[in-house]
Amino acid sequence: MATAWPYTTSRKFFGLFVAQPGVLFRGVDLAYMQLRARRLASRWRTLARLVALPAGLMLTPLDQLGGISMARFDAALAPLIAQIQANAAALCAPQVVYTKSPALLDYLNDAQALRRPADLHYGGGRFVLALLGGSADFDGSPIHYDSQTRASQTRAWQKIHNDVRDKRDAFAALVKGMETCKFDLR
Repeated sequence: MATAWPYTTSRKFFGLFVAQPGVLFRGVDLAYMQLRARRLASRWRTLARLVALPAGLMLTPLDQLGGISMARFDAALAPLIAQIQANAAALCAPQVVYTKSPALLDYLNDAQALRRPADLHYGGGRFVLALLGGSADFDGSPIHYDSQTRASQTRAWQKIHNDVRDKRDAFAALVKGMETCKFDLR
């Protein structure tokens, strides 16, 4: 999940969420058997299971995996963003060709990227590149890059879950009045 295409939630999280307490309990059980050469007594096994359940759920590294995924995504797309910024005068002109480096194509294949065309919104000296991110409920929650907020923020890409109406409306207001063209990542 840390190497996957960015997502707001992933179905893989549910498997990790369910498996983590069992892995923690089994690790403690095996460590005890290694040290003592016998299994935990029945009442201690039950107690260990009860402790492993909340402890395992708390240890599930959901936020860390998403952060790693976004950092990888940002680094892979940085050269492409630089090309778009270099062509600010004619972002969607037919003669402008954006080349995808072999490293970017490798990332797109490795991350199992959603290969739907992106929307490149532009106007007023700014551009917004909107891609579809992954989501457990298949609504394709967008990830967008705003050229003006990048200068003032450390986090270049913003994720919006389609179920959060305020953020969805804020994104619609951001691109309102801008021209749009399709941008292919294939």
